[in-house]
Amino acid sequence: MNSMRHISSVKLFFIVSTLFFFPFCRYTKEIKNCGKVLYRMNFWDTSSQKFVRAPEYWPDRRIWYRDSLVILEAPGLIINIDTNGKEVRRVISDHFTYIDLSKRAFYEYLFFSDTAMFTKKYTQPDSIEGRTGWNFYAYRDMAVTEQPLNLSDTVIDRIRYQRVRFINNGDGVSNPVRIGYLRCDKKGTMFQFDKRFSEQRGCPMVRIDELPTSRNPFSNSG
Repeated sequence: MNSMRHISSVKLFFIVSTLFFFPFCRYTKEIKNCGKVLYRMNFWDTSSQKFVRAPEYWPDRRIWYRDSLVILEAPGLIINIDTNGKEVRRVISDHFTYIDLSKRAFYEYLFFSDTAMFTKKYTQPDSIEGRTGWNFYAYRDMAVTEQPLNLSDTVIDRIRYQRVRFINNGDGVSNPVRIGYLRCDKKGTMFQFDKRFSEQRGCPMVRIDELPTSRNPFSNSG
């Protein structure tokens, strides 16, 4: 039994969406905003009482950026059945998308190489998720049924986060509870969840924990 099937069999679990920031390039007078971001989804398994990764179902997404230029890795999944009838999954890099945000121009490449030729070229409206997996123009507002509640700050890996509790507007029956984590040392970043709320608070929301409730035992991530 693979890990994700184990997770799916659990009746109650958390889903965590997190953005990790890494230094990637040297800052100069001309280049003031550059780096690498890792977009990761983790799952809380109530059987083992641990956050667990399931990269064969939700692989990490790598994003490189320099000012208004971005490269996104689009992971792909190859599924095979071995001679014993067991499903074998393998994550690959399906393609890379180069984006000029100022011109809303998208170019897709099969390889991350300076000699690669683009295979697709297109533009993308503000409101569409598209093939890139991240829409830099969308606000990603979370519709809430109650006033957001400020929680105490927390420190994770020596990084201080502000925390806010949301009850989201679901289908009227199951309203999921989410905890947003804001990083005030990353002000101005273009990578954030719920951009409108982040702008109101002055700090970007870079992590969301979705918690199960009695009405919503099977959480879904947005």
